[in-house]
Amino acid sequence: MYALEDTRHLLERLYTRGALRLFDVDGSYEEEVIPGVTVRLSGGHTPGSISVLVDTAERIANISGDVVYNLQGSLIDPFLDSLNAGEPTITGNRAMSTLEEKTAIKRALAGVRFMLPSHDVPALVQGGRVIGLLHNAISRPEVRVTDSSAYTLL
Repeated sequence: MYALEDTRHLLERLYTRGALRLFDVDGSYEEEVIPGVTVRLSGGHTPGSISVLVDTAERIANISGDVVYNLQGSLIDPFLDSLNAGEPTITGNRAMSTLEEKTAIKRALAGVRFMLPSHDVPALVQGGRVIGLLHNAISRPEVRVTDSSAYTLL
């Protein structure tokens, strides 16, 4: 449940010309919203999901939405794919094929320094692998999610 003032703010934005923009990306391109901020279709756990890619001083931060539901079980210690080193464990959501979901996860990790998923803590990424986590980021708003020194290395 959202607080009344937050809900009111969101509704007011719906009626403010130019304050809201819908994206209809089909996966064939990435759309730059403003310099340094790009939106792309990501897929993954939820079909139609988008990622917001933000240029930072330490490379790209991927606000990845539902691409990865659980970092520990999917990427750090992928319990279902232990025979295939480097393969992520997917959610089992059958709205997408196994290949589509794995491809979305790998693409989300490629070339980024930070992954900021909706359902888990921020992750520090190197070479397409999670190498650190930023625990309690929500309860510590002073912590900068795009500062690699704030992360606990695995």
